[in-house]
Amino acid sequence: MFSEQDICKWISIHSKQTNTSWCVNNKLSNSESSRYVCRKVYMCHHSGFNKVSIDNNKKGRSKNTECKAQIDIKIKLNTKDTRKKDKYIRDGLPAVVIFVNEHNHNLASAEALSFLRPTNEVRIIYENYFNDGLGEYLSPL
Repeated sequence: MFSEQDICKWISIHSKQTNTSWCVNNKLSNSESSRYVCRKVYMCHHSGFNKVSIDNNKKGRSKNTECKAQIDIKIKLNTKDTRKKDKYIRDGLPAVVIFVNEHNHNLASAEALSFLRPTNEVRIIYENYFNDGLGEYLSPL
């Protein structure tokens, strides 16, 4: 990974492979740091980040489980000085990925999967079902 776009692509692939979804909790760009090209901290979408607390939830069903899982991705600057001091940058590996893989919920249950956004492929399949008339409910007269 060498850029913010690479981070986004990687998170997308990781999400599909692990049936997870991630929210950006913190973002740092090159203009804000002299050590990194960019840094992003992702929280599991079942975390309490930007959600109503479990006690104050009036809707009943909530994906807020106060999950502590997170992914911290930093891309270090690649300069003459950093190549001299850091063997990973010298070897073409400027990214540092730190996982806190402490999900407090099931990742494969039907309920957990129901909170994930459908992929474009799934959306197209369902649109085709409705276009073919399979989504219409016909009640007996």
